[in-house]
Amino acid sequence: MLKNTNKIAFILIFALCFLQILSAEEMEEETYETDEHTSLLFYEILPLDARYATEKDWKNFYFLDEEQIKKLYSTSIKKKSDLQKIGLDSLTSERLLSYLTFQSGSIYLLSRLVDQQKYHNKHKHLHHSQKLFCNYKNSRLGFLMQKDAGESDQMDYKNWFFQQTNLSYLSNLILGSYKMRLGQGIIFGNRLSQTISSLSTRSPIATASHISPYASFTEQWYLHGGTLTAQLGSLQISPYYSQSELDVNLKSDSISSIDESGIHLESSPTTNLQAQGVYSAWLSDNLQLGYNRAEFKFDRPFLDASQSQSYQVHSFDFRYQPGYASFFGEIAQADQKTGQVYGLKIKHDDLHQTLIYRNFAKNLPTYLGKPITQTNSFDNQKGLYYGALWLPLQNFKFNFYLDIWQTPQTSSEAEMPLSGQEMLFWGRYSTAKQHFSLQYKIQKKEQLLSSDEIGDQKVCDYKVDYHLNLGKFFRIKTRYNYRTYEESQHKSGYLTYAELGFRHTIFSVITRAAYYKANTPVYMYQQGVDGTMLTSAFSGEDLFYYFLANSKILPNTKLQLKYSNYHQKRDRQEVTAQILLSKKF
Repeated sequence: MLKNTNKIAFILIFALCFLQILSAEEMEEETYETDEHTSLLFYEILPLDARYATEKDWKNFYFLDEEQIKKLYSTSIKKKSDLQKIGLDSLTSERLLSYLTFQSGSIYLLSRLVDQQKYHNKHKHLHHSQKLFCNYKNSRLGFLMQKDAGESDQMDYKNWFFQQTNLSYLSNLILGSYKMRLGQGIIFGNRLSQTISSLSTRSPIATASHISPYASFTEQWYLHGGTLTAQLGSLQISPYYSQSELDVNLKSDSISSIDESGIHLESSPTTNLQAQGVYSAWLSDNLQLGYNRAEFKFDRPFLDASQSQSYQVHSFDFRYQPGYASFFGEIAQADQKTGQVYGLKIKHDDLHQTLIYRNFAKNLPTYLGKPITQTNSFDNQKGLYYGALWLPLQNFKFNFYLDIWQTPQTSSEAEMPLSGQEMLFWGRYSTAKQHFSLQYKIQKKEQLLSSDEIGDQKVCDYKVDYHLNLGKFFRIKTRYNYRTYEESQHKSGYLTYAELGFRHTIFSVITRAAYYKANTPVYMYQQGVDGTMLTSAFSGEDLFYYFLANSKILPNTKLQLKYSNYHQKRDRQEVTAQILLSKKF
């Protein structure tokens, strides 16, 4: 007991000293702190049939470690109790069950309505979206429809898909809309993902290639056409074809930029993107090799003459896992420009480490890709990332990463190469009843301050979080976040919130009040109804608050209601209602 006490004291002293050292360093910019929901949104509405799940399916659940994934795909899972029989703890089992089914068929209907007061036109202030998913054995059918607030077209976004799996040698067939994540995501990746976060040894890495239906309300970055995967022993072959539309901004009838907002307040120009190719992969117990060849074609030219209207793509990816180490990487050439990602992950006892090198050429086409990156457009970026996860004691966890990057060629921001660094230190003490964490993040990068001046932009974030479970049903969360921003002048601000949650099997409610005072944006993740990710920026001085209620009182029905508002700001009230009707058979 005394030895453990000494260890804890040493760790706390070490953490405080380390924070003091970091506070004297240069600073950095905020990256979004969204929960890693992106791979789970599909299973939130259309749960995975655990009886037929493959290794690739289990790898989509980011909270599972490699040993748990191996147990799940190497064991026949027929019912809920099998999860604990294979050694999953009760907390992980409970979390996983939210995304699983053990029935032969199911029907899910989701309908969401959002009233946004800032749009005063009575016909345009409503946002509505619907999803209808039908599942029977190995077949899935889905329909999606959405209208954003401010839009006049009541069916602005429409989509559908059909998927058939495990049909003899045909392991996967998708018609309609789909998404692909191949290799490390250079050519095809999840555009909604955040690649660098406090999950330092896991989040930057794409663990396996994956092709699945597109079930998101996001109106960009999906493929529409057809794809199939044939399984011939250890060889997988996946031909694909797509014709999809992208919103663009035009100048002189040429594409000046691609619009990612998905908001159509009035008629906006589009371009048709045709993509076709074949992805082949060879898989064994500890080695994966993949090769992708594709052709891309836009029906409009680009304003920038260095960007081709049509071009070919070649990429090669690999993953080799000898024992506790994992080597992975991808090299791709698109439009005669090269992108590379290489990495090493080592897992040994209580220390996990990840090292990743990346190098992306200027104007490398990035329309559907998302590898490890500091920005949404990852071209013209060269960097080295190191992340470490240390588990010194049962209830302690320490995360650290350092990312150093530069733009090797002149950037759009300045007629010279730019560079930057990002570092994060995060320590957590967690038990069944409480959670305490300290986070320090610092970023420094060169920025264009004026038409003829380059200067340093520095951003620094300090966060303290404390969570406490009060009995079986109640939970308290608190946070204090202080942020500084330096460019041509010094700015700073803080945000603090308190949250009370009540959770029962048939009813739960969360209420949060956040006070902020800042002349630079401070970011906060807030819970939304199922299937949404919300990271909001706050500046000025005000009190923001929301209430989120979930009800499962009626059979086969989940009703959610969220209300959010500001104390001083007008016309910012928002009400969201969502109903999910489900029936398993």
